[in-house]
Amino acid sequence: MSKFFAAPSDESSYESSEYSDEEVKVNKDLKGVESSDEDTKRVVKSHKDKRLEEIMSIIEKIKNKQKIIDMSGLLIEFETMTRCYDKSKNVFELSGVPTFYTRCLVQLEDFINDTWNDKKLRETFSKTKAKGLAALRQKSRKYFKNFSNEMEKFRLNPVYSSEEELEQIADESNKEDYNSEESSEEYTDDSSDGSWESSDNANSGESSDENLAARFLKKSDKDSKPEKKKLKKERKEKRSGVADSFDWAVVKHGMLTTEKPKMFEKDAVISLENVLSKINELLSSRFKKSFGEADKFDLMTELREIASSHNLGETIDLKILLSLIICLYDQNKASYLKSEYWQKYLNCVENIFEILNKSTIKVSIDIPERDEEYNNKENLRIKYCLVSIVEQFDEELNKILQAMDQYSVDYINRLKDDKKLVKYINDLIVYFSNEMELPVDGNLCRTYYIWIRQFYFKKPENDEIYSNFEKYAKFIYNHDCHNDIKVKTALCHIYFLSVSDKHTIAKEMLLMSHLQHSIINYDISIQVMYNRALVQFALSSFRHGCIMQAHTALVDMMSGMRIKELLSQGISHLKYNDKTTEQETIEKKRILPYHLHINLEIVESIYLICAVLIETQYMASKEFDLKRRTISRNFHYILKYHEKQLPGPVETIREHVVQATKHLRFGCWQKCYNLLVNDYMDKKIWNLFEDSKQIKEMLKYKIKEQALRVYLFSCLSCYENISLEILSGQMQLDFKKTYAIVAKMILNDEISASLDQPSKILIVHQTTQSDLHIASLQLSERLHMLCDINERLCEQKVNGNSNHNSK
Repeated sequence: MSKFFAAPSDESSYESSEYSDEEVKVNKDLKGVESSDEDTKRVVKSHKDKRLEEIMSIIEKIKNKQKIIDMSGLLIEFETMTRCYDKSKNVFELSGVPTFYTRCLVQLEDFINDTWNDKKLRETFSKTKAKGLAALRQKSRKYFKNFSNEMEKFRLNPVYSSEEELEQIADESNKEDYNSEESSEEYTDDSSDGSWESSDNANSGESSDENLAARFLKKSDKDSKPEKKKLKKERKEKRSGVADSFDWAVVKHGMLTTEKPKMFEKDAVISLENVLSKINELLSSRFKKSFGEADKFDLMTELREIASSHNLGETIDLKILLSLIICLYDQNKASYLKSEYWQKYLNCVENIFEILNKSTIKVSIDIPERDEEYNNKENLRIKYCLVSIVEQFDEELNKILQAMDQYSVDYINRLKDDKKLVKYINDLIVYFSNEMELPVDGNLCRTYYIWIRQFYFKKPENDEIYSNFEKYAKFIYNHDCHNDIKVKTALCHIYFLSVSDKHTIAKEMLLMSHLQHSIINYDISIQVMYNRALVQFALSSFRHGCIMQAHTALVDMMSGMRIKELLSQGISHLKYNDKTTEQETIEKKRILPYHLHINLEIVESIYLICAVLIETQYMASKEFDLKRRTISRNFHYILKYHEKQLPGPVETIREHVVQATKHLRFGCWQKCYNLLVNDYMDKKIWNLFEDSKQIKEMLKYKIKEQALRVYLFSCLSCYENISLEILSGQMQLDFKKTYAIVAKMILNDEISASLDQPSKILIVHQTTQSDLHIASLQLSERLHMLCDINERLCEQKVNGNSNHNSK
């Protein structure tokens, strides 16, 4: 029996050994496959996690759009976020609205409200950006109503830690997956009890197959979840242990603060050379990140105190003050100097001119740095451009006034600093006049021009200002080598003469300059100065009764409805505006301060009144002329526009002018004058002039004169002769003035008549055609033109047929 049982046992052992060898080989190969698969692990995400990541990515895009204030892009991202959330409603039914989504809605609502309430910011928006903001505000309001309760709860208890929130959401999703898997595993355990009992009697050789297959099967989460929690705890403990091993310091928000470097050591010798080296060291460290610009300014002030305490002289004090101005500009990061920096700047400039008035220090840009002298009292010299101080003062003051509200008290307080600037300019003029050794012609020209800029827009208070203005302007015309300063001075001179009621001198100077032919070749700033001078000259011409000159000067300004841009007093918002945001920002920087603005209502009303006085008599003289040209197209456009409208009570300046034109066409001068001179027009126009009574009298005489001319053009064909005394009484003019007007019209062949001096009668020559005769002549001319056109068409047809037959 033993032999019988021994043989098969050997065979079985042999077979088992062969099987084990093959098994080892297979395991080696599979181990390689397993290791290669472990390198690239697949991450399986649930549907909820995918939706969360998608919404979070859209929220990041919304935040980026808010930073750059891209309203159209923000509208697009808001719509995509709402659509994505609507798709994910089923996912968030159990857990509710996520906190990060509520926070995004609250922040977006605050951003929209802040942007909408900021009117200054909205004025800078382009057309597309403004439309995007309006559409976003309208759509978001409707959408926020659906989440009003969640948003109110968030505002009461805001949560801004997004990392904790995401971990909480991830834990909730894991719990849900874990619970679902537990329920499925319980079901499988109950159903597979019998199978496990039957497998207990299986062969021992199957264990190796099970171990091999277990490597490729998905592990149960019951075993993996506790292991993951253990790993998380171990990692946290390791991190806390590493953190405790180091000495950590709490860092505040902002730049990394470092200790300010000390100027000198305790035992150091304070000499002139050391102070100069420190000045050069501070100036050479500009825009470096070693320490802030405010620290440089403080260090420079400290250096000035040290130099003054050691009595190193006024020259080194002046050098430090000039360097302080440079540090102050580096410290200010805004486009203009703020109030705190402006006060520091004023103190520095005041100290500089105090030293210059007391001492005999020579300061010039032409002095080389190697020739600077700080010890020799007879020849103290510094290299610097003093004119740049007053130029920067003027420029910065204009920037501050541009940025401020023109109706505030601060604006008036800043305007008072103009007196300080004039004082410093006068001190600088005295300084340059005493320094005859150095070349000062160019510096004097620049200084005189800055002085002219402070007075050219004001009416001179005394004769001294007028004489100084003429003196400084003539010096620039004779000595300046830069053409731009000459042109700017000439334009300021014309403006000043126009304001000072020197109309004839301003007219001669404008014609002598020939700028009307070459102004297009200059910079935009000079073109703006030319436009301002031309408008002020037009106002001066109107005050002196030169109606035609005033109209000629204003007709080009008022034709394009862009007078704000032409005078740099604002940006005209036209319907078809192709300007980019960069062009708009450049134009806004070019806008003049409010105290330099010219009243546009006065300019427009003066232009319209001049057009009434010129166009009315011209239309009456050329009533039946088919080839009549228009002198002022803008005025004709206004007349046609108001003729289409339903007439009502006059309210605006334009309506007053249009109604006055209708009365003047029939020679009713009194009604025309009452419409142009009344309480409303006094408040808007006439009370703003100094000599309003004289201007009203001049206007009254011009209206009477034009009414007489219109009456003679329109009604002279109805008379054989007419008494001049009746005409003068009808128009309430003096007989001599009436006689002069009629005689001038006869000499210019405007009317066909003659004067009988003894009888004072105007004898009309009936050479003028009647209305019926003029209409019949017009009809005959048009019929003649029609016949010519028909003959040409017939000739073309005949020639065309002959050519066709020849072919």
